Amino acid sequence: MPSDSKFPPFGKGGNLIMLQDIKMASKSGKGCLPILDGLDHIQIDDNYINNYINGQKRCRGAQNMSMKSFDRHCRDEKRVDAGFAGNGFYGRLNHRFQDYVADFTRSYSCGRAQFELKRDHSRQVAVESAAIARGIGLAADEVGLAQTIGLLHDIGRFPQFAEFATFNDRISVDHGDCGAMVLRSGNWLAPLDESDRQVVETAVAYHNKACLPDISDSRMRLFAQLIRDADKLDILRVIRDVFQGPDPQSMTRLPPGMDVSEQVRMAIVNHDIVAVDAVRNQIDLVFFRMGWFFDINFDITRTLLESRGYFGFLRAMLPDTARIGDALRAMDNYMGVSGIGRS
Repeated sequence: MPSDSKFPPFGKGGNLIMLQDIKMASKSGKGCLPILDGLDHIQIDDNYINNYINGQKRCRGAQNMSMKSFDRHCRDEKRVDAGFAGNGFYGRLNHRFQDYVADFTRSYSCGRAQFELKRDHSRQVAVESAAIARGIGLAADEVGLAQTIGLLHDIGRFPQFAEFATFNDRISVDHGDCGAMVLRSGNWLAPLDESDRQVVETAVAYHNKACLPDISDSRMRLFAQLIRDADKLDILRVIRDVFQGPDPQSMTRLPPGMDVSEQVRMAIVNHDIVAVDAVRNQIDLVFFRMGWFFDINFDITRTLLESRGYFGFLRAMLPDTARIGDALRAMDNYMGVSGIGRS
């Protein structure tokens, strides 16, 4: 079991070679799948992030969460902590995670806003993961495992930004693979049995891939699917919040565009996930987000998407053209079949 002492940020000292190894593997394509990165194409501006996060301090550090939502988050943490193996593991893990993030914010003060953004996103994904796990009827210990994965899913983001000053996996490292290596090298999961450790590491490694590989172990596959749903839920919240903010254009360097690109339109018509490399403008980017709806795994996630109106928000961002209309009809057909409404 790990001690309560603080651990140095991954990416310093001897672990730097490990991070470089991940970079080399990512560039060589060895063992890597295409990356589906939630925020890569937003190209977040540093000043905008600082203003955005500072404006949310009244929410006790939970980005754009209402007080009611934040209080529920705290109750959920305690609830899962009490049930997860009956040993308070999640509470200790959460404490270590907060120390881990604090080490980065102290050591790399110029990236404070970026680290805080990922910290708050991780905490909210932990809440979403627990909600989905309960919604599909998992036992208390399994809910705790889901919440653990949610909290740790982006742990590779911190050394990624510290070393490369970007969240763009394609020009730095695969943050999913990096995260799995952080967990192993730091012995984060020592209190868990081998089966649970493998489940967490697999889910973290594959949460950001364009599609899941064929995972033969049904339990590993379940938790890998679950974190992908939970991650999408909160990324869509972040996207909605920033585009409803005072300066949404500061969030992307992509040109506005006049119409959807043909490759993107065809992907949507065929109910396929849109490839990141196909995104040419902001209209394509909206459809890139819509394409995530084709990769939702659980009915409870669809219910949450509908209740929060994320599809309607994305749809309202699009102009009226014949090609866009064609793509939206394909989306409407899918949403009707899948049960996701347009609220």
